[in-house]
Amino acid sequence: MTFLRCTWWIAVQGFGMVFKRRATLLFVFAVLGYAFLTTLLLARFADQQNPNGTFAELSLYLFVQVVVPITAVYFGVVATREEVSDGTLLHVLVRPVPRPAIWAGKYLAALLVSVALLGTGYGLACALAPSAASEAGFGQRLRPETLAVFALPMLFGTAAYVAVGCWLGLRFKWAILIGLGFVAAWEQFVSTAPHGSGVRSLTILDATRTLIFHAAEGQDVLRRAILDMSWADTRFDMEARMAELPTAGEAARTLLVFVVLPLALCLWTGARREFVSAEKE
Repeated sequence: MTFLRCTWWIAVQGFGMVFKRRATLLFVFAVLGYAFLTTLLLARFADQQNPNGTFAELSLYLFVQVVVPITAVYFGVVATREEVSDGTLLHVLVRPVPRPAIWAGKYLAALLVSVALLGTGYGLACALAPSAASEAGFGQRLRPETLAVFALPMLFGTAAYVAVGCWLGLRFKWAILIGLGFVAAWEQFVSTAPHGSGVRSLTILDATRTLIFHAAEGQDVLRRAILDMSWADTRFDMEARMAELPTAGEAARTLLVFVVLPLALCLWTGARREFVSAEKE
């Protein structure tokens, strides 16, 4: 009970600290920008294209691949790095709080902030997009399954990205830059490597896309967009490529590893490191 109580106390404290940062406004604008851009493009082009495909591709290319990873990694870094760099973590360490509860609470705080922001943007897009598509005419409607297909995979992906960010923030001085490099170089590049190389399973993005693919049964536009990211040759047989994709269970296990392993490293590093003085950046 002491561990859980301390974890929740750290999480509440960390939530306020992270959410009040001025940089948070940038991510508020980012998630709102996704919602309004999606609505605008649906209103403008849904009479020329399938609105389900338009919404799915915008959410996949813009939200899942850019906004979600950058937001989650950033808040994971900030949750741990901020108090290390300004020295206020010392005030927490001198209290009778188990060290594992500190890092578990930091992770929970970053996850709550990320889910709150990303969920607001995605929820707003889901609320506005159907009316924009219906006004475009031609009797086309956004299907509820199109709107819902991203929700759980994005939540799982966010949990993994936050865990990676927390460990980076605890371990490295310039963690935000390293986190951006992880998203821009590793995730974006390696997640499109050939399946035979075996390295794609080492990315959160590929596992998230795979979960979306399996959840999007019957949505060929979205499924083909995901397959287009996987193979340079767009003239492929969908059934043959589907057989080469990991299963939903394998993708879920990959995301679980990306949550458990960074958190374990946080606990291990945090238990052995001495936070004697502030580390100015």
